[in-house]
Amino acid sequence: MERRRFLTWLCRTIAALLSAVVALPGIAFILAPLQQRRKESALVQRLCLLDDLAPGVPQEQVLTGNRRDAWTLYPRETLGRVWLVRRSGPEMEPAKAQVDAYSTICPHLGCEIGLDSSGKEFYCPCHKAHFFFSGELIPTNPQGEKNPSPRAMDSLKCHVVQDDDSGEWWIEVAYQKFEMGTDKKIAKG
Repeated sequence: MERRRFLTWLCRTIAALLSAVVALPGIAFILAPLQQRRKESALVQRLCLLDDLAPGVPQEQVLTGNRRDAWTLYPRETLGRVWLVRRSGPEMEPAKAQVDAYSTICPHLGCEIGLDSSGKEFYCPCHKAHFFFSGELIPTNPQGEKNPSPRAMDSLKCHVVQDDDSGEWWIEVAYQKFEMGTDKKIAKG
């Protein structure tokens, strides 16, 4: 091999190695937020004491925590809201108490679900969707219009747990978001 050809090959090899040393960490840095999003799962959080829920009366609760947006951390932000409905009365032992949790995000287009003016059903003010306290769709609203929501309210996993230190019974909810506008409940992630 000629000296000139060898030096050309050697310079190209060194340039390729140096380029890889710079490029690979840069690519990993750019792709890091995308990989973190794939790892996201349900946010599990204790929201309120079981004794604070009256049977059959929905109560809205806020989930707070740290939110990361690409490389920025936002501490103690509102991450979501849920409606809690206690199904069993206070006479039932706390370990067997039944509580349902529903996302406040309307499955139609993502507006915030609240209570209607009578306080007897859930209501989305954006497109007049009505829901029973069981989360099920009410087929028509009081004006006779068809409910625009493609499915019932999104239920969330909910457990009654006892605190190891205090012995108090808490409502623990696994919060996650779902695709809007579909008739099937599909978790985002």
